[in-house]
Amino acid sequence: MSQYWPYVGGAERQGERLARELVRRGHTVEVLTKPHPRCPRVEERDGVRVCRSLRALPLGKLWGLSYMLSAAAELWKRRRRFDVFHLHQLYLHAASAALVRRLGGPPVIVKIVNSGLFADWLLLRRMRGGGLWMRWAKRCDCFVAICRRLEPEMRAEGFDVERIVRIPNGVDDQAFRPNPAVRPDPDRVLFMGRLDPYKGLLDLLDAVDLLRRRRPNLRLHIVGEGDMRPAVESEMGRRELHGAVTVRPFVEDVALEYARAAVVVIPSTAEGMSNVMLEAMACGRPVVATRVGGAEDLLAPGEENVPRSVEEDAYHVARAGVLLDPERPAALAAGIEKVLSDPPLAQRLGEEARRVIEETFSIRAVAGRYERLYHELLRVICRQQ
Repeated sequence: MSQYWPYVGGAERQGERLARELVRRGHTVEVLTKPHPRCPRVEERDGVRVCRSLRALPLGKLWGLSYMLSAAAELWKRRRRFDVFHLHQLYLHAASAALVRRLGGPPVIVKIVNSGLFADWLLLRRMRGGGLWMRWAKRCDCFVAICRRLEPEMRAEGFDVERIVRIPNGVDDQAFRPNPAVRPDPDRVLFMGRLDPYKGLLDLLDAVDLLRRRRPNLRLHIVGEGDMRPAVESEMGRRELHGAVTVRPFVEDVALEYARAAVVVIPSTAEGMSNVMLEAMACGRPVVATRVGGAEDLLAPGEENVPRSVEEDAYHVARAGVLLDPERPAALAAGIEKVLSDPPLAQRLGEEARRVIEETFSIRAVAGRYERLYHELLRVICRQQ
């Protein structure tokens, strides 16, 4: 991974959760990542050895090549010590791993973490030499699609269909679980996450502006940090929303924030598979989300053709949440109001959300699927030899 703890992005949290669970199952796990100014070069966290030795030199446009050479050297040192190289994100290090594999290294699995406008390969292609590195990266043994939307995108990009496997992100459903001691505030709407342009925050403010005329007690709590904060606060001032919206930095007790909310809203225009959605569902909270990335996998499991509509305020009540098209504030407002105004529906959606997590998306279930993938890859290689 290019980044690991104490970085707290979605891919980093997924990598940490999976590493801990694999260690708990008896595997030896080492995370290879870039240095962090506050962390030692090598340390052990929760049984996971973390080695921060991937480096990119300040060589202008050639920094990426220096990072790839560093990754290739570090992976080469480990080619006899590990059975599988598992890469999180299709990045420059994927080409390095493919080279080491070609020279006799272990099988390489690459997890694709982003889809749509921010798909991993789009970022890689924009880098210097990206087309060449992409061709090398495609030589890896297996590619993990975290949601069903990713698979057709990967086929269109030219990935070998036989090498694509779908394994979702996972959540610690013991750390995130319903809290019967906390009664949700019936007018509390929660947004949790990075304040980035693709998170749909301005659409959410539009929706709140529409809703407050009908629900004057509604309060939106935005919890997170990022580059969009000045724009969000400016829009709040322009619309005179300061009484209806609060913005706070990330909090320590995330599960408590979910427990207090009547509904959790994820209005993104692009996602992989949202950690916030996984966590909120594990806490038994109803979710209103745009149908991007893995939203349909989580909220509408088993529905292969989720209904759509051209109406600006259209939404779909699925098994475990409410889905709507991105960049439609009227639909977002209508979906939020549907959950807030129908407590039995909100309770049913929350219960179904928890059930979906327990069935398919717990980190235990996800780690089990990766174990089976590791074993199958090793069996295939043994047969080939």
